[in-house]
Amino acid sequence: MRGAYNCLKEDGGFPDLMAYTLKRLKDVDKSFKTTEDFNNATPQDIKAANDDVLDFLNQANETDQKLRGPNAKEQVAAIRGKKVNKDIFGSSGGDEEFTAPEPSKAQLDFAAELERKSTAERERYKGNEFMKSKEFNSAVECYSKSIELNKDEAATYSNRAMAYLKLKNYGATIEDANTALKLQPDYLKAFHRRGKAYLAANKFDEAIEDF
Repeated sequence: MRGAYNCLKEDGGFPDLMAYTLKRLKDVDKSFKTTEDFNNATPQDIKAANDDVLDFLNQANETDQKLRGPNAKEQVAAIRGKKVNKDIFGSSGGDEEFTAPEPSKAQLDFAAELERKSTAERERYKGNEFMKSKEFNSAVECYSKSIELNKDEAATYSNRAMAYLKLKNYGATIEDANTALKLQPDYLKAFHRRGKAYLAANKFDEAIEDF
């Protein structure tokens, strides 16, 4: 239901249907909040949210300390190839020099994969910003760069489908939506965007099926 509400909000049409969907969503999920709800938050709501954040940070810190263990500082320094004076940390033994081992091919490949996906995400976010400013051709360029780097992200195809839809390139919209749905068969936004492209292309039966 959240997906349906987000699609209706993004579409900008059907205000009565969007209002009804929002009411039903809040009935089903009491924790759901819109931007307007957060803007109208009471001091009690803000305090509760801050308390939740502090609890999360404290738990994260405790978990981090447990994972690091008693020799965390020495281990970090070892990885960086620095000298560690154990006396500083309350141990005896003087200086010891640690040299970080050469990374394996698997580690280098993993790091390269992370960098590739990170760059793809940056391009996708740039595309999202161009969409907000209605620079649809620039958005398509960014989404295309992102897809070149990561061909397995359904959201990027769906976002580019939306950009093509704004440019009235309905064939490209349908093609990208199809790819998104192959990667993620339950992707509601892809169905919605493909349905709008079918509708604009007068393919009413296909549009009804998607909607």
